[in-house]
Amino acid sequence: MNATDFWWGLGNGLDSILSFIYDEKNMITTVFNTSVIIFGFLAVLYWLNRQKKFNKQAEENKDQIK
Repeated sequence: MNATDFWWGLGNGLDSILSFIYDEKNMITTVFNTSVIIFGFLAVLYWLNRQKKFNKQAEENKDQIK
């Protein structure tokens, strides 16, 4: 076994592992992608709600510099 065989074997092994992880039909990626999308949607809703409260608070405070 020489160095070329070692590196080709390592590459083939990594290819097998990564193709399993990144396969679109794989349960891991489907759950991860869905959870990221849902988390992002909820985070935007939370941020917009906080921004609405800050804007209301700024309208009520007439002493601030604009």
